[in-house]
Amino acid sequence: MNEGNRHYIKVDGRGLIIDGFSDGPCADRDGAGYTLLTDGGGYQFRLFPDGEENPALFSPEGAALYAFKKGKVVKRADRDIAEEGMPGVDEVRERLLAENSALCRDILTDGFLSDVKGGMHPYRMNEDDQKNLLGYVTMIALGLMQDPSGGSLPLFEWKNAGQDTCVADWHYSEILALFQGFGVWKAAILRRQDEIKAALMGAGSVKAVEGVLLDYTDLLVQS
Repeated sequence: MNEGNRHYIKVDGRGLIIDGFSDGPCADRDGAGYTLLTDGGGYQFRLFPDGEENPALFSPEGAALYAFKKGKVVKRADRDIAEEGMPGVDEVRERLLAENSALCRDILTDGFLSDVKGGMHPYRMNEDDQKNLLGYVTMIALGLMQDPSGGSLPLFEWKNAGQDTCVADWHYSEILALFQGFGVWKAAILRRQDEIKAALMGAGSVKAVEGVLLDYTDLLVQS
């Protein structure tokens, strides 16, 4: 049915339809920059004479659903829509960089294995523990602490083989050994993190970027 309304579409540089309207409900809207699809359409906007009123022009992922080719509106192939709706390499890279940073942070604050007390035991090493450990080592280096139990800093606890032990039970040489061992292990984790960052930045496709963490994550956890 010809009702005499003008239907307009906006086409991008690739020929994809990115907007459209009818001058029925949008009588005051300027059509500059738009392509006139028909001047005999119904009140509501349609891409096809018998098509859906005010149809969706994009997929949920943001891909254009229609193109304008040789003066006609055509439905894009499902494959083209799916490929366009996939996140780009920059988006995937930024996401994986953030995931890598979070993983390293979790590893570095989850605990540390050391044999300074004989046998391999896990020691809690959250951010506060690391600051406190540095504080004790600094006092030892400055000659302000010869014995941990005589220090002026508050005592703090490490998890040792499932049980909490306070620093007063440690000889200062054991504190230094734990600090040095943790420092070497932390440096290895940070080097691995830098390697992953470099690999992510150097990957040129989504597939290559996604493959980086598959190659490196297990090594990071094992470092």
